[in-house]
Parts: sequence; C-alpha cells; structure tokens
Amino acid sequence: MPQAERSVKISLGKAVVAIVVGVIALTPACSGQLAGDEGDASTPGRGGSSGQDVGGSAGGQAGAITAGLPPFALARRLTREQYAYVVKDVLGVSLDPGQLEVLPAEPLLDGWSGLAANLTVFSAHAEGYFQLADAIARGISNFDAFVAKQTSCTKITDACRQAFVKTLGRRLFRRPLEARELEIFSALFAKVNGLGVDFAGAAQAVLSAMLQSPQFLYRIEREDQTPQAPASGYEIASRLSFLLWSSAPSDDLLDAAGKGALNEGDALIALASKMLLDDKARRASERFARDFLCLDTLLDPGVERVGLTAGLRHDLANAAVAFYQDHVWQQKQPLQNLFTSRKSFFTPAMAGWYGLTPSGTGIAAYEMKNASASVWVRAYSTGTEDNGVHVGLDGQWPASGSKLQFCNGKNAWTWSSAQRDSDGPCGKRNTIFIDVQTPGEHLVEFGMREDGFEFDKFVLTTDAAYVPMGAGPEES
Repeated sequence: MPQAERSVKISLGKAVVAIVVGVIALTPACSGQLAGDEGDASTPGRGGSSGQDVGGSAGGQAGAITAGLPPFALARRLTREQYAYVVKDVLGVSLDPGQLEVLPAEPLLDGWSGLAANLTVFSAHAEGYFQLADAIARGISNFDAFVAKQTSCTKITDACRQAFVKTLGRRLFRRPLEARELEIFSALFAKVNGLGVDFAGAAQAVLSAMLQSPQFLYRIEREDQTPQAPASGYEIASRLSFLLWSSAPSDDLLDAAGKGALNEGDALIALASKMLLDDKARRASERFARDFLCLDTLLDPGVERVGLTAGLRHDLANAAVAFYQDHVWQQKQPLQNLFTSRKSFFTPAMAGWYGLTPSGTGIAAYEMKNASASVWVRAYSTGTEDNGVHVGLDGQWPASGSKLQFCNGKNAWTWSSAQRDSDGPCGKRNTIFIDVQTPGEHLVEFGMREDGFEFDKFVLTTDAAYVPMGAGPEES
C-alpha cells in the first residue's frame, strides 16, 4: 500500500493528523500498487507493475517475488464482514451495514466470498478505512473504561504508553508486537501527549492508527517460510479463529499460542471443539451457508427473479440460513442429510406462497409430511377387463396403486384415477395413490396385466380437484 502519499488521517486536530500520517507511513506496509491506480491489479497476489507482494510481513520487510514462483507469504485482506466481527469482538463496537458501505463491495468468485484472489484493494479502501477508524475510535462510549481493559497504568510515561500499545497491538494484530512496531506506536502516543492531549485522547489516536495498519487489515503470515516450515502458534490461532469464528483470536487463544499449545494435535482439537461451543461459530457457518446456497446471488437486485418480490427474496434467504443453522447446530446432522430432511423453515409470506397455512409471525419450522400423490393414467382399452393398470414405487407394489379401473371410455383414450373396490366396479376418483416417504429421486413403475391395454401418459398430483385433459396420443 503506498504510504505517505495516501490521505490517511485522524479527526483529532490538525497537528495530531500530521503525526498519525507520519507514523502510518513508517509502519511495515504493502509495497505494491493500489488497484485502480497505476499498474495492473488483475493478477491475484500482485500489487501492480512493481511485481511485489501485496501485503506486508510480520517481520517488517516486504519480500520480493521470484518471477514465475508463487510467494510463500500469505496476506489476506479482511472482508467487510470479518472487519465488522473483529471490531465487535475486540473493541466492543458494533458497526451497522450502512457504515460498512464506505468500503467497496466484494464480488463473489465462483459463488464464494472471501477468497484471497478476489480481495483486491482500491483507492476507495484507504478513505473507507480512515472513516471507519475514526468512527470506531469515537464510537467507544467510555474510552477510559476501554483504556482500563488494556492497562491499569495511565500515567503519561513511557512504561504506561508501552503497556497500552503492547496489549492493544496484540489483540488487533493477532500476535505480539515486534520491537520496531512497539517503538513506532509508542512514539505516536508520546507525540500526541506532547500536544497537550491526555492519556485517553492519545490512546484514541493510537487505536485509529492501528486500525489503518496493514498488520490489522491483512492476515499476514511470515515471508521467510519454506513450503515445509510449520506455521507459528500465532498463525495457527489466526487461521483457526477466522475459520471457526470469522474473527480475531480471543485472549485465551493467543495465550495458548504463546505457550505452544496449538502445535500439539490433541490440545488443538480440544481447543477447536471448545471454540465451536461459542455462539461466534454460528456466524462462520452462516457465511458458509450463504455461499454454499448462493443466497447473495438470490438477493442481487440486478438479477430478475420472476414472481419474487425483494421482500420474498430476503425471506427465502433468511429461512434457508435458519434451516441450515438448525440442521447443523440443533439437529447435529451431517451435511448430506440436508437433502433428505423432512423439516423446512418458512416465513408467513413464504408459507402462503407455497400454499401452506402460516404458523406464527417470523421464521418457523414446518415438518414436511410424506407426499401422497394421486395417480392419473391415460389408457386405451379394448379388452374385457377394466382393472388393467397397476402402479408401483421403487420396486414396491402397494395396495393403494393396484387395480386402476377403466369402466368408461372403451375403445377410446380415457383418463382415470379410480381404484376398483367392493362398493362398485368403477371405483372413485383419486383413490389410486402412492406415498413418497423421502425427498429425492424415485422410480414410478407401471404394470399392465391384461390384454387389450395401451397407456401413454400419467400424472402425479396432490390437487384433489385436478382432472387432466387430452383425447389422444397426439395431444401434448
């Protein structure tokens, strides 16, 4: 990311603005071009014509990429969604969707969001990150209490400033600060104090600067790794937390990383299992469901959906997420059972759209009963027997599908759904039916036992009032 020439500023007074800009220019930064400026940003992992890696390094140096060889360093920019979750979890500030609109929208890649190759950087990101950093720093209602969570020492001394910077930096950068980083942000703290700003006010400037730093905005891993080198404990903590929580590691997870506990298989599994019990895990699974089911595409106003209003689209998307979350977290069922579940979730509007009786006012669960379908068959009978067609399902021949009766329409194409019974040889309409026990693909079979019978079409319906029409094979 270009450094001093970017308009990265803090709304804490002109003198403070100049200091913060200088500090951000000194921090380890992206060494490539911004997309939308000079250079070609179309190549994933490249920063334009400079041919350097987009991102920085945890060690403070930008590494060159050997031509034709992929870099070992990883630098994934936080998505808007991840940014909001980290700010909420680490700083306690909730951002509404409208605030996040200052950042450019993130398009999907093959239906998936958050893929590193698609998280390019544009000029608008710099201004957007400034606006958000300023809003976040000012959005902490009790900043003195926030400072107290980082350090109990609030004297205007080097020791107290460094204590604040170390704790906050570890949480935002997802690892301990390096000596150079500690020096830079402590210097910012001291310079703002030198302008007559108190401890909390200077701490606010440090927070704003950290929120605009590549170390926060990117999930950066070491550049000096070989393919065989294991990830560090802090890198594992970051990978694990963004996988399971879509957010930064907790203090406990960072503590475990510092003790080397994440490099032990059993301990790592136990910790991951504990993380899945946290409500934050629901957020990551919701994002997976939205990508897996292409729900963001459903909500795209630029794609016409005949018969679906904008409100109904949102209902469909939210109900699909509710179904997935219930299936995974409450029912604890494997993914493949999604396709055979007998439960679904609808809003009242959806229920009416599907012809169901609405239940409640919000998203509610509906148990799907076995589908009982009446069978209509069109046949041409010239024989003496009337009950010439039998209906089966998946190799079974239930009594409800036997003896489909054709009393009328001899020597003509005739529709019937009547089963011969003891009340009369002609039977009653809609008495031939099959019960479908599970969703999916099924085989409907027919048997004709008597001579003089032909049949060319059949219809399955759950509408008791339905009567098919058509007088012959030429009718379609």
